[in-house]
Amino acid sequence: MTQRPAIFRPCEAPGVASVEDGFVLLDGPDGIAVSMTPEAARATAESLRKAAELALGNSPKAARDGMPP
Repeated sequence: MTQRPAIFRPCEAPGVASVEDGFVLLDGPDGIAVSMTPEAARATAESLRKAAELALGNSPKAARDGMPP
């Protein structure tokens, strides 16, 4: 059995969000960190929520319609 490289394995650990100097910081696994404006963080959170619902198979039509092509 051939294993995929670690870079292609989905992470099971959630990221952790915090606020610093009015910006939202998202710390993820393997040292990944992102700094966003509050508006960008809100839009990212909504996009992640919709994608997660689709991936879980729990997506209502509204969530599917809101996903980018």
